[in-house]
Amino acid sequence: MCQICIEYSQQKLSINEALHNLEEAKPTIEETHYKEVHEMLKRTLGSSYYKHDEEEYWEIYGFGD
Repeated sequence: MCQICIEYSQQKLSINEALHNLEEAKPTIEETHYKEVHEMLKRTLGSSYYKHDEEEYWEIYGFGD
């Protein structure tokens, strides 16, 4: 488990913070783990909220900065 998974499971990160941190950590974590966490967060958000493709999502909702 990565720090994002641990903190998210302990409810120390919101879903938006977890997504933001995941994208920042993408170059440093294994691709398979990135995909697993990304899919888990997508399911948590629900299909109606996460209806855009990944690139559109970040343009619409931003990185939380």
